[in-house]
Amino acid sequence: MKTLIITFIALSLSILTGCQTVRVKEQVSTAPIGGYVLPQTHYTYPNSNVTPLGPVKARAMVEGTLHDFPNISKAISDAINKAIRKSGGDLLINTTVGGNLNTYSKFENGKMKVRYEAFVEVQGTAAKMEIGKQKLR
Repeated sequence: MKTLIITFIALSLSILTGCQTVRVKEQVSTAPIGGYVLPQTHYTYPNSNVTPLGPVKARAMVEGTLHDFPNISKAISDAINKAIRKSGGDLLINTTVGGNLNTYSKFENGKMKVRYEAFVEVQGTAAKMEIGKQKLR
């Protein structure tokens, strides 16, 4: 009876231990993106009135792998367009662009796996543009 109980416990432990997954640690590194100022995000026509609407901020994120690096330019464009839509304006003026590129790497099944996440934030002043309405002197 004692041998049967010990065998049952040993068999149960081996089955339960075999069903668990082993966690693989990911190594994370961060690098800055951007850090520059755009005087305006879109072309303003010479004979137009540009009226500031107020401050606005927006974020965008793109992901990628070692073979398919994230398109950071697309993330910047997405963040700018999101800020313009949110404000109801036509463009942003005095805009700062910044963000982070996070790299996650781990060694799994004999192979190095790398993935990226790029977070971009734009912050500026939303503006409305009226084309051809400026009074010339």
